[in-house]
Amino acid sequence: MANTNAADDGASQQRNVEYILLAEFDIDRGAILKHQYPRPTGADDSHLAELMLPDGAHARESDWTMFFLNQKTPDESGKVAEDGPPLLYVLNLVRTKHDKEVRRGAIVKAMAVCTRHRFIHIYQAILMLALENYYRAPTVDTLAELYKSANQMDLSCMPQLSRHETTILRFSDDQNMFEERFLQLEKEKRLVDTLSRDADRLETLHDPALAEMTTSASEESFATARRGTAAESGRSRGPSARNKDRRFFDTEIVYSGVKLPIRVPMTVYPEEIGDFSLIQLLTTFSGALAPPSGSKTTHPHLESSGQYTHPIILLMNGLLTQKRIIFLGHNKPAGEVSNYVLAAVALGSGGGGVLRGFANRAFPYTNLTNLDTLLSFPGYIAGVTNPAFEEHPEWWDLLCNINTGKVTVSPALAMPPGAGGQGKPQTDSLRRSLDSVSLSRNRSFSSREGKPDKWNNSDTEFVQDLMLAIERHYGEVAIRAKVENYVRHFMSLVPLYEYERNGSSQLGDPAHLAASDKTGVDGYAISPGDKETRDHELSFYQNRIEGFIGTQAYYNSLADYQSMQSSSVIRGIDIAHMVYCLRNSTNLDVNEVEAIYKRLDEQVVTDEQVTELLASLPQSQGGLQPLAYGFYHPSPAIRLYTVRLFQKIEGNQAGSRYRINAYNDLTPVEFHAMWGHSSAQFLEGRMVDQKVIDTPKYWYSPESRSYLGFWNFNIQGIEETTLLTLIDDVTGELAYRSFLAQGIKQEHIGFTVNLKIVKKNNTRATRLFFEATALQVTSRKVVIECMLYDTITGMLLLQAQAIFVFMPLAAIKSAKAEPKSIEDNYELSSSQALSENALYALGQVMSFLPHNTIVHKAGWLSNDSKHLRAVVDFGDNLSGPPIYVHGGILGTVLFNASALLFTRFTGIDAKSVDASERDINYHNGVPLECQNITIDATINEASSSQVTVFAKLVRQQKLFTTLKTTFTLPIPTTKL
Repeated sequence: MANTNAADDGASQQRNVEYILLAEFDIDRGAILKHQYPRPTGADDSHLAELMLPDGAHARESDWTMFFLNQKTPDESGKVAEDGPPLLYVLNLVRTKHDKEVRRGAIVKAMAVCTRHRFIHIYQAILMLALENYYRAPTVDTLAELYKSANQMDLSCMPQLSRHETTILRFSDDQNMFEERFLQLEKEKRLVDTLSRDADRLETLHDPALAEMTTSASEESFATARRGTAAESGRSRGPSARNKDRRFFDTEIVYSGVKLPIRVPMTVYPEEIGDFSLIQLLTTFSGALAPPSGSKTTHPHLESSGQYTHPIILLMNGLLTQKRIIFLGHNKPAGEVSNYVLAAVALGSGGGGVLRGFANRAFPYTNLTNLDTLLSFPGYIAGVTNPAFEEHPEWWDLLCNINTGKVTVSPALAMPPGAGGQGKPQTDSLRRSLDSVSLSRNRSFSSREGKPDKWNNSDTEFVQDLMLAIERHYGEVAIRAKVENYVRHFMSLVPLYEYERNGSSQLGDPAHLAASDKTGVDGYAISPGDKETRDHELSFYQNRIEGFIGTQAYYNSLADYQSMQSSSVIRGIDIAHMVYCLRNSTNLDVNEVEAIYKRLDEQVVTDEQVTELLASLPQSQGGLQPLAYGFYHPSPAIRLYTVRLFQKIEGNQAGSRYRINAYNDLTPVEFHAMWGHSSAQFLEGRMVDQKVIDTPKYWYSPESRSYLGFWNFNIQGIEETTLLTLIDDVTGELAYRSFLAQGIKQEHIGFTVNLKIVKKNNTRATRLFFEATALQVTSRKVVIECMLYDTITGMLLLQAQAIFVFMPLAAIKSAKAEPKSIEDNYELSSSQALSENALYALGQVMSFLPHNTIVHKAGWLSNDSKHLRAVVDFGDNLSGPPIYVHGGILGTVLFNASALLFTRFTGIDAKSVDASERDINYHNGVPLECQNITIDATINEASSSQVTVFAKLVRQQKLFTTLKTTFTLPIPTTKL
């Protein structure tokens, strides 16, 4: 909702730097502000000096601090005036130089730049040089030189991007996005420079005394300038110019004869300030919860999950409900503490781009001398290094201890009106429910994009999603995008809550809000017609919403919504909601899907409207993929609307870079075109012969290294093990094709080493659509991602990632053959033998396969029902790679054992629950006709809502395959 250009408004008209400040420590007078250049800031001198010389500065060689000027105190209603001087961001460097000849043995000085630029970190290098110069020449002239150099930095060729353009560029995987805008400004600047030189030449010629003497020289100079301009123009169109990363604007600052290269970020959101790390903030406060000691009344605005609210959610709640927040870093550098505050501003504002007002109440570094000012700001966010703040809980509502990672709610924090002093009751079942999602970073996360049950909530999924992304080394932009989506989701609930409570809201279209209970495509509902989900979300977030209403961010969002409505070029429909419907698991029928594409085709016409549409389709989240489903829809009308939309997108400057060729270069390929007749055709051949599935139709895109295709089944209730086998095959075929596309001539064979499948939704549909894409291709390894959808609704069913390793076939053939059979002691101690019926069920791999292809000869179940062991023989005609059993078969055998163990352990039929996540690792191939292989399955983790089973195929000490399966219970139980 925050609506500001990425580059600061009027950057080319305003000064880059407004003030230069110089403070130093005097042994007799303390911290003093010695210089303000070119004029006083208007702030209190002693206050500025204290902020520029942080506590403990003398103990460090250097330190950075940051603070803001012109912050506006909210009035009694919580609103902040929009007029008045703009907020200035101050970057300060303090340096200590030890000198035995001076009193106290050290000289401490600090220099700061004050600017309107949120990308304030670009001034670090010049500030370091200038402060060093000031130590050598401590005069105001040093400040004047810094001021002049900083303001001569040329930003005239930096495009002023709109909010939609900023979003597109921010999440683009094309570093040349909007390059035309840069080149046009560079061309205009060269033209202006040429005209300026021409004007100087004409002025010289008007002087009769110089005319004759300078005519020939001027003509030569003019011709040279023209040739130089043409040459520069040619160079700008060459590879060097086009290889620039346009997510940054490259310029320079010349200071004391030194050229300092500067990279100005082009994708800065309104509440992103400096070069902070949100990942560092999340990591610091990501620890598992300690059990509470004794009874405690919980605060409804903060502790949304009671005493067990995760520290990150506690902080998020405090930010959104405008609580006073302190970040304490005792003995930490002030610069480090400042970065935590800036990261918190980005967290609460939704990655910096959803809400406004957090920066106005942020104090990245402050101290006790600023206490009165701090307490005058409701909901301040402050960084301190003095532990005295911790001893005064009446000064703060939340204290975030950077040293310990602990977030503390002030015991002095009053309850909101109407709470009656009562917090949420805590029960053992709630504790178990929260434990089940394992908020520590040591547990993998399974995202369920379908309808959440009443025992889980978006908060726990949000935290685990963040932690998993950090573990997988996602970058800052990706992490901030997840925070942005989370806060946007919260903001979509606020107008619904207001409408239900008051009958109106200024944050949403009344017609859309009134229709939120009805199925439709334009509405403001979370998902069309899903009243149960919406009511659950509203109930869970009711206290947070009530705490948010009336805050500075709330009033800013009202103004931003009205501004967005008036400035939006697409009227009458909710673009973000429509894209949500196409991307996520919304149960739309054919008519509703057609209505979405029709309205998009009607409303998205002009170039500006296409840009606004593309802002809702960031490349980092699949780009045009939600729209591209329409190409494969059985409805001719939907396919026609899709083609027309893509034609408009292709004509757009940004849209033309969205890899539309990935949908234009599709070539039909035969089913199993890459495999020989001896490889992996038996299973799918049986599927086709038994009329389980029609012959699959596949298309290959060389541009995007992807497969698209349909699986049309002729039976209801498709076995998930069948889908697992098909996914394993199609990802393997794409991996082999991508591997050979590198020009490798030697004959190789590929092995699946890992296949991870996350279940998103259930369906009884028989026509499914998949898209598989090669994410990484090397001379040895290929990584494939595969998404499986319901073709009719576009609902995402399964998400898989497969890793393949390729080896020369000659090496496989020369390897020592695995013996067909080895005798071993298989029986499980303290157990009972499985019945013949149980063994028969274990061998029922897929309904269309002959039963005798896999034989379970014996099996045992431990007396506590936590351990299962069985002995299995594999037949022939089960090949995946040559001479080895198909990976889908191995995964299915292990899953059957896991499902049986789950059923015996819980008393719940495994067929009635979701196997929400399967993680298969293939360590060694299992030869065809291999006998006496041991299946070993154990209960790995069990909670009130999830059970994890770990199963493996092993023979003596040799490990073949492992499978970790997470079963999600439909109704949490305390039995476990």
